[in-house]
Amino acid sequence: MMLIIDSSKVKFEPLTKGNVKGVWVKQLINKDVGAEKFYMRIYKVEKGGNTNFDIHIHEHEVYVLKGKGVLNQGNKFVEIKEGDAIYIKSFEPHQFLNKDDEPLIFLCVRGSEKIY
Repeated sequence: MMLIIDSSKVKFEPLTKGNVKGVWVKQLINKDVGAEKFYMRIYKVEKGGNTNFDIHIHEHEVYVLKGKGVLNQGNKFVEIKEGDAIYIKSFEPHQFLNKDDEPLIFLCVRGSEKIY
């Protein structure tokens, strides 16, 4: 089954896990629409916001759509910007932070639990 989702009709919802601050997520493709191996989401990190500091089994592929921020890799902080593609391996610590005045918006694809 092929599915086309109009992302403009999917609402951003607040992300409320762990130490998350000022983060919104659009769940575009996930198990709710039948995806079994990969999930796709759009994140919006507000000024001064951050995602949770995570370490988990699934890998991530991230593409920065708009803005700039910082990727916390545990002991290393790297600046990221619009147009950057980021690969985060399984069990690699990571956290996205926005220290800019504009929102940081990125597309995130990650493996589901079924492929591990």
